[in-house]
Amino acid sequence: NFVLSIPYAGPAVSAFFGSIEFGTRAATGPYAFTLSEPWYSYTWWPNKDDNTDKSTFAINVTVPNTLTVVSNGTLQGIDNVGGGLHRVRWSTDYQMVPYLASLGVSAYNTWTTPYDFGGQSMPIQYWIWSDQDNATNRANWNKAQPMMTVFNNIFGVYPFKDEKYGMYNFTFGGGMEHQTATGMGTFSERTVAHELGHHWWGDMVTCATWHDIWLNEGFASYSEALWDEFKSGGGFSAYQTRMAALRPTTTTGSVYCYDISDSSRLFSSTYSYRKGAWALHQLRKVMGDQDFFEMLDLYRS
Repeated sequence: NFVLSIPYAGPAVSAFFGSIEFGTRAATGPYAFTLSEPWYSYTWWPNKDDNTDKSTFAINVTVPNTLTVVSNGTLQGIDNVGGGLHRVRWSTDYQMVPYLASLGVSAYNTWTTPYDFGGQSMPIQYWIWSDQDNATNRANWNKAQPMMTVFNNIFGVYPFKDEKYGMYNFTFGGGMEHQTATGMGTFSERTVAHELGHHWWGDMVTCATWHDIWLNEGFASYSEALWDEFKSGGGFSAYQTRMAALRPTTTTGSVYCYDISDSSRLFSSTYSYRKGAWALHQLRKVMGDQDFFEMLDLYRS
């Protein structure tokens, strides 16, 4: 056993989607957010950005005491360090790929709902900007509660049940499935389902290389259709409607991404998301429901 310490310092430099961004919102003041996918974690902390190199994490952030810090895992404590600052300490005991390590710093309103796994309770936590805090937006995010039940029944128990599931507002569009702490730029029901689905497919089961990103995004997109099918008032016709909406515009290319240097191809809506979901749609038809869902369980385990 040994300990390796790497001192480092300096201004972080944002890359790609915005691996680390600092700014100010008119309604809520200063913020800092990370979105490191696919290989830009190194722009704000030293690592190899290798999807096969998962680890546990402790993330400590010192900020003005008017701001909240959201990160992966469970909150360990908040320490007053003087000068109007406090240190917020998070950690996760679940191994995590580097691009999912995250922080969200802003002023938030927050609420928590408990989720029961049959004797074990886990918090579902929400951090929302005050100017977007209304009943409609809260109701859409709160759908994570019934979604958790649907996906637990289909995919198996939520993989990080000893910690939390959380969602927080950030400045990027769409959502990002940071493990146990999803950043959300929207209140869309489909995005809530997509990002929660990623916690089984992308976070727990992670593509070893970005050539197979469809295994992340295709599964998460397919989760949207499964939610429509199995939610209260849904049904197979709702599933079919969603799959029709996810039909790729062309099928000439492969879901396998040969050129991962091309970001538009790597995150192609047509191939990584839509055709990836349709690959699963096809497998379900060929295999039948029982074998298909057993296959998902075996793949996940």
